[in-house]
Amino acid sequence: MRYAFFSGGRIDSAHDDDTIGELPAGAVALSDSQWENRFALRMQSGQLVACSPQDLLTLAEAKAQQIGVLAASYQSAILQPVTFTSQAGVAKSYQSDPQTVANLQAMIAAFTSAKATPTGFYWVAADNSQVPFSFADLLGLAAALGAQGWSAFQHLQTQKAAVLAASTVAAVLSVTW
Repeated sequence: MRYAFFSGGRIDSAHDDDTIGELPAGAVALSDSQWENRFALRMQSGQLVACSPQDLLTLAEAKAQQIGVLAASYQSAILQPVTFTSQAGVAKSYQSDPQTVANLQAMIAAFTSAKATPTGFYWVAADNSQVPFSFADLLGLAAALGAQGWSAFQHLQTQKAAVLAASTVAAVLSVTW
């Protein structure tokens, strides 16, 4: 016999016990199809009701879930390649992963006192081409990466505020990147 206990309309526990003789007090018998979908069931007015995934979430759960989705989208956004045109007029896309950003910061720190890059210095574009870079190009690429990150951060904050202000699960789940 398959059965479940419900608390506050939500499933509290479910059991599959072939040895049980009669249904325990407070338990609700489940058919085979209900058993297979038991975590999508709600008890409403004494009746089992199949729910959509959005109906299964409390408002707080939906908010936490959606903020997690937005945070992942933010991480993806700040990792997108950045297009930058060097002082020599070479327009290329450049990676923006944490190691690239750290390398860029290290090169800027290394050349700050001279305000110049060594002869023959280049930066590697996303297509793996070597682009001659001046110190001003290093600063320009850093500014482009910073602008992309700042724009994505502002968008994240706007979307998070919309999630936190939403008063229904449907409204929360409608806030996307």
